Amino acid sequence: MSAAQRKGNGVTLVTVTYGDRLKYLTELLDRALGEESVFQAIVVNNAAISDVTRVKAKWGNRVVIVNLDKNTGSANGYAVGIRTALNLDAEYVWLMDDDNAPAKGAVDILRRELVCLTKEVGIERAAVLGFRKSRMKGLPDLRRNFAPRSSFVGFHVAQIPNKFLKLLGRPTVDHRVDLQMIDVPYSPYGGFLAHREAFEYLGVPKSDLVLYADDWEYTMRLTKSGGKIRLVPHAAIDDLEASWTHSQTQSNVFFQSLEFGSDFQAYYTFRNHVWLNRNLQCASVFVYYLNKFVFLFLLSAFALALRKKQRFGVIRRAIFDGEQGSLGVNPNFPLPS
Repeated sequence: MSAAQRKGNGVTLVTVTYGDRLKYLTELLDRALGEESVFQAIVVNNAAISDVTRVKAKWGNRVVIVNLDKNTGSANGYAVGIRTALNLDAEYVWLMDDDNAPAKGAVDILRRELVCLTKEVGIERAAVLGFRKSRMKGLPDLRRNFAPRSSFVGFHVAQIPNKFLKLLGRPTVDHRVDLQMIDVPYSPYGGFLAHREAFEYLGVPKSDLVLYADDWEYTMRLTKSGGKIRLVPHAAIDDLEASWTHSQTQSNVFFQSLEFGSDFQAYYTFRNHVWLNRNLQCASVFVYYLNKFVFLFLLSAFALALRKKQRFGVIRRAIFDGEQGSLGVNPNFPLPS
């Protein structure tokens, strides 16, 4: 199909599902395909235990299901989905997690902003991102949601003063502020929209990251090449299920890392973020190792107090593997079926 023939095909949604998440997937498809500008949806079935084909009862051929024999992780799942969308001549591709649910009109807002951004940087280097309130704080400057260069798994000593102010109960944020669009250094899959030429330029996600931070590595390719990802606060996306790192009211990252989630989740989260921080986000080796030292000192203190020696060991192993570049599926932490 030529570019002229593709014109008017609108947006192709790409998502990946696994396990028993049919209720989330159904809500996503109902909201997304209910928008006139969303042409079709590609659902990559990472060996889900629920009957994913049930979504076709309502949407028929507008939903294309790609079945995988086993859970291969998000990186390979989105790689398969993106390739499928491009092979089906998608004009625009909108990546979404299976538990995302776009607000009415969000896709049209994103399309308009993408047209404007394309005029700035070109069609192959422009992308826009919907706003997921549950994952981002309502800061006057949304850039503060993104860790500074040379951070260690999101921790940076320069942020300690603000954390102390928060502990003391002193407000550091005006939540009444009207959030403005900003350009961000990377993004999650959920809400990322771009023209097919941008996806052809980016290629596919790095499969040996398996899951967690694979979306950051993938989208960072765009900004590192001189492109832009524009976060659009008024294009709202609801999260139907909280991430394990966002599901608790406890804000202390050390407490969260030791008490919540599974060893499997902790391992891949830390390993991949360490790999990303060390290889793609390290402006100063000295600052990186300073942040690492302080983080591990504080984490070890919490592990001792909480009696979480075993989880602390998992995190140390993950950090070592990330710095050594030992990626892929670790047989000690297999993906859930």
